[in-house]
Amino acid sequence: MMHDPLKAAADLADVLTLENAALRRLDFPAAANLLPAKRAALEALSAAGAISQPLPATATSLGRRLMTLAAENRALLERAMAVQSRILGIVARASRSASNQGYGPKGQYPSPRQGAAVALSTNA
Repeated sequence: MMHDPLKAAADLADVLTLENAALRRLDFPAAANLLPAKRAALEALSAAGAISQPLPATATSLGRRLMTLAAENRALLERAMAVQSRILGIVARASRSASNQGYGPKGQYPSPRQGAAVALSTNA
């Protein structure tokens, strides 16, 4: 099946534009939902192969647009990974803090009003 490489490149640019917008607003679920479309666009571009006819004038601007979007996408994905790493660190620290509280007499965490258990000895 013959694919149009310029259409495939334009489709990929459109998907990258949507994904970059989602990543800029830190909407990770929306960015992740675009993964199948991104893969399909990349596969279509790969299947299209080389261009055998002379390029139209719009091909140069499309190529520049695609390169700019890909560079921005990489930077935004790196930022997203850094944000997620920070969030995981916060959750891990909070988890460690919560687990250091210990359990109360009935197996639950002590309430803020409940003091620690105290044992007294009357043997002197």
